[in-house]
Amino acid sequence: MSPRTPTIALQTHALSTGYSNPVLHLLENMSLTLHAGELVCLMGPNGVGKSTLMRTLAGLQRPLAGSVTLEGGAGMPPEHQVAVVLTEKIAGMNMTVYELVTFGRYPYLDWNMRLREEDKKIIGQAIAQARIHGFTHKKLYELSDGQLQLVMIARALAQDTAVILLDEPTAHLDLNNRVEIMKLLKRLARETGKAILVATHELDLALQTADILWVAGKDKTLLTGLPEDLVLQGTLDDIFQLKGFDLKTGQIYHTAFRNKTVALHGEGYLYRWTRNALERNGYNIAASAPTDVTVTVEPGDRPSWQLQEGTAQKVYYSLKEVLQAL
Repeated sequence: MSPRTPTIALQTHALSTGYSNPVLHLLENMSLTLHAGELVCLMGPNGVGKSTLMRTLAGLQRPLAGSVTLEGGAGMPPEHQVAVVLTEKIAGMNMTVYELVTFGRYPYLDWNMRLREEDKKIIGQAIAQARIHGFTHKKLYELSDGQLQLVMIARALAQDTAVILLDEPTAHLDLNNRVEIMKLLKRLARETGKAILVATHELDLALQTADILWVAGKDKTLLTGLPEDLVLQGTLDDIFQLKGFDLKTGQIYHTAFRNKTVALHGEGYLYRWTRNALERNGYNIAASAPTDVTVTVEPGDRPSWQLQEGTAQKVYYSLKEVLQAL
């Protein structure tokens, strides 16, 4: 079976980004492709030039060299092709959610700035897609940070472009909202066919949601690929120089500091979190003898942990009790 060829939404050729006065090249010679229906995460250390690249792709900043080509071609205004969600504060927090979402239609309005029925329909679709219909009447100052970010995404959807660029959309959000935003963007890319590029520092979420990663290194290059390929190739380790974190397992390295080795038996999430508790508390986990203690995880309506040390056996019903017994 031959692989299908995805539609190209944005493409760059030999693109270099940075500043011209004085000349400062941040990222160089990039030939990149954004495909329709994909969520791409742009990552890299602080100061490497991620935001500058985003502004250049959006047409807000001139490239130092090379070109950016959008799906609609040179004859279509950029604001009809790319919607941008930046990190700048919103002026006019006294407006309603609905009023802000309507801003996405402004590039299409004529001189009298009146919304047509088609505009209202697209605004309604954007509100539904972002799932903010429950608070469109609220003022912006009444919203939580997570709700406000959803509204900004709805405004970008109302702009009805093939490409959406978001710069740090999960910054300053709690874990639940960070997960919600990334899952929403993943769903929107799949359901709407839009190409969505997100600049983010959320490595864990990017690895679990992105179709493609763009990774900016310190040598002014940008590497691209499947998240799993970049992990297995060691690319992310090289660029981020992660200390104490194992990308291949997605877990923190724990150094054993207790003189006791535990044989752990079990399966599923109970095994996983039991192992996490033991390693976090300094125990060395061994798959086979010789060990000092054997812990057997027993699932059920009331999970239990059986400890065997020598000939002595005892059953416990919480990990706190297990750790105290050890």
